[in-house]
Amino acid sequence: KAGPYHLGALSAQAFGFVMAAGLPPAAANQLCPTILTILSVFAGIYINLDSVPEGASWIRYVNFVYYQFAGLMNNEFHGQAGYTCESDEESCLTTGEQVLDAWSLQDVDIRTAIIAQALLQFGAQIIAFVLLLVNGPKYMPLQATLASPQLPISEHQIVVQKPPQVTTDL
Repeated sequence: KAGPYHLGALSAQAFGFVMAAGLPPAAANQLCPTILTILSVFAGIYINLDSVPEGASWIRYVNFVYYQFAGLMNNEFHGQAGYTCESDEESCLTTGEQVLDAWSLQDVDIRTAIIAQALLQFGAQIIAFVLLLVNGPKYMPLQATLASPQLPISEHQIVVQKPPQVTTDL
């Protein structure tokens, strides 16, 4: 089932649209990695979700990375059994449900992950669209120069300067 993976990619794309539509390029370039790192931490990838402080536990419910990770983990481990361990290991997980419990991902099934990601993705697309409407388009200004400064404007051409073309020798 590739739903959690593909919707996660679309959600990440929508997140990028929100950043691009709402922030100047320099700010978006600085904030995106920071925000994605925070989302990854609160998705349960780097730390167990049971160890997240109570005041910050709400972040997982508005986090597309959490739903993608939970959906992929459930897709891989739900209903699986027959894992074997060495006899001297302390914590031996022999079923997929034990793996999901160890990662604190037993509450999100694949259907919930897909629905949540779709809602987050469409919500982010709408926010990006509204930001584009509010901020309006931004174009690079054209600079016009006169072909001959001695002649009146009505008698000569206006030449628009184009950026120099870059050539590469391979």
